[in-house]
Amino acid sequence: MKLQECRKTFYEFSGKLSDNARKLAFAGIAVAWIFKQEKDGLYTIPDTLKNAILLFVISLSLDLLQYIWQTFIWEYFYMHKERQLQYDEDIDFLAPKAFKNIALGIFWCKVIVLLIGYAVMIYFLL
Repeated sequence: MKLQECRKTFYEFSGKLSDNARKLAFAGIAVAWIFKQEKDGLYTIPDTLKNAILLFVISLSLDLLQYIWQTFIWEYFYMHKERQLQYDEDIDFLAPKAFKNIALGIFWCKVIVLLIGYAVMIYFLL
């Protein structure tokens, strides 16, 4: 296996994980909404489920933050390199590892927060 194939496989699976995490966060919010209770014409959600919803919203926020970060940093880096390389698009260069590391940190945080949200929801359901 070549390094390029390994990277391609990582991008494929991390992309699918991001898509599924987003869908699962929305599904978790929907499931929590099913357990709302009506009292005196007002709807309330049990506190445990409020915590789960909060975690799902945080996960979605981290998902958005990941894309905001990557869009901003890669646009900035592209513009910087474009000027530095005098618009020669055929020159190879390395990107700073921090760009990838920060994005990966946000990526794993959103997945972990989502899993904790589901653990809280499962606790409620049991």
